[in-house]
Amino acid sequence: MPVYGSGPSFHPVAPTTFHQQYPAVDYSPSIQDLEEFLNDPNLWTPPTASASYPAYHSGGSSLPASVPASSPPTPPEKVCWHCRTRTTPLWRRDQRVSGLLCNACGLYLTQRGKLRPRELIDADDDTDVVREANYTGPECSHCHTRTTSVWRRNKVGDQVCNACGVYERLKGKERPLSLRRDKIRPRNTGND
Repeated sequence: MPVYGSGPSFHPVAPTTFHQQYPAVDYSPSIQDLEEFLNDPNLWTPPTASASYPAYHSGGSSLPASVPASSPPTPPEKVCWHCRTRTTPLWRRDQRVSGLLCNACGLYLTQRGKLRPRELIDADDDTDVVREANYTGPECSHCHTRTTSVWRRNKVGDQVCNACGVYERLKGKERPLSLRRDKIRPRNTGND
């Protein structure tokens, strides 16, 4: 029969505090940033109980009851939680807050260990409207681009960009607008 009270005594260990387990680092988002992100319904929506668990026991579809079986679910719009942009060539994940970051904010955080400063975000926000209102240079009469390596003239004498001019000369017809690019691509020389 075991003897109670003898032997090593059991003392529960007090749990460590959150701050001891997760020390603050200099690249943490501010409380204001996190609260703004969590309180904005356009950026983040907490899951609901009915949407989280499929209705397996209802004898029917495994979709939530609020979604009709005929309509595919629409993914939420992606928004960078730091700079609020909705367009980026690559979305990244901020592991600290489980939020999405645009490519610029994600790279800055990865390389420098802190969030991209507001000055850089504001510099990227120069709208095209301001640039278009002040623009006085040449414009392609076909695709309306304003950047090209060489300006040309088409058969009727209109000023066109290099791409539209070369396309018309080689193919004998106007270049489709679906081929238009916003950036000039360097020539592929095959030395890669």
